[in-house]
Amino acid sequence: MGMRRAVDQSYLLRVWADRAGNPLRATLTAVGEQHVRRQFATLEELVAFLIAAAQRQQSAERSDDGDDDDTRTP
Repeated sequence: MGMRRAVDQSYLLRVWADRAGNPLRATLTAVGEQHVRRQFATLEELVAFLIAAAQRQQSAERSDDGDDDDTRTP
């Protein structure tokens, strides 16, 4: 069985409101990919995106479990 690969993603998060009392909005930029920005009209949309991204990552890790390319020691 192959060793699990540690994969992470770092983001720059900006949260703001257009005016006092307006809902918070967010912009998420993946570190190393500053040209790609994701904008969210609500914090709920931001959280839904992050959950989906984490689930995709877990799914990809499970499909890679058979690889023995990772030679790092635990």
